[in-house]
Amino acid sequence: MGKKVRPPQYFTRVLSPAEQACGSFDQGAITEQKMIGFAGEGSAIHRIGPLYYWAWAQADRIAAVEAHPHRGFEILSYVLEGAIEHRDTLGHRSRIDAGGLQLMQTGSGMEHEEHFVQTPARSLQIWLDPHFRQEVGVPPRYLSWSAAQFSQEGAATNLLGRQSPVSLVTPDVTMQDLNLAAGTHADGDVAANMGWAAIVLKGRGSWRVGNQDFVIGARDFLVHQAEHETRWEVNAHENLRLIWLRVPLVLPYPLFPKPRS
Repeated sequence: MGKKVRPPQYFTRVLSPAEQACGSFDQGAITEQKMIGFAGEGSAIHRIGPLYYWAWAQADRIAAVEAHPHRGFEILSYVLEGAIEHRDTLGHRSRIDAGGLQLMQTGSGMEHEEHFVQTPARSLQIWLDPHFRQEVGVPPRYLSWSAAQFSQEGAATNLLGRQSPVSLVTPDVTMQDLNLAAGTHADGDVAANMGWAAIVLKGRGSWRVGNQDFVIGARDFLVHQAEHETRWEVNAHENLRLIWLRVPLVLPYPLFPKPRS
């Protein structure tokens, strides 16, 4: 018999920075707010379907994350401000400026290092499980895109999903960088058995999902795991920037195990 798949949990939450994990590199020169951390790091959200890890890294001086290995996961880095230089054992050395995105499909294994070469620098790192046990048998790949390669749709930049140049192995993932001027709003749908999550980078506003209303502000982490199709709306009380991701909660393959402690 196959391994029993745990059914998804359905809930809606706004988590303050205190309910998220934190970390650092290079003697504290790089700090991280971990919306979804690794096991035992203390973040309130364990995972959202294939979304295994999500961190917001910041550096105010030149610093580096030294060489370290990865395998199996699809790892995205999206540069919000400044510039990062990537180096890896596949022979790549590339600079990612603000608005650019890189993808490591780590497969059977690769090592990389990240250098924050223009500061202040801010970036997001996202780990997705594309069917880990299958992907560890595939050669690794590295790809990158500049800000100019992503399409704009009103106040949103389409990073993953519709109109994006990025092709993932992990299915049905959508991601947008949403910049709302004060007094404006954006809305959308979350289909049944989908998860929607967002990190508020700056500003204040409100979030309505279904029949629930929340006040949101900088560094808050928004999570909605939908049992039924749900409508969401974000209203900006002042200039508001957030990054949102939508992922499936039910997949046609077993997820890589993630301990809770």
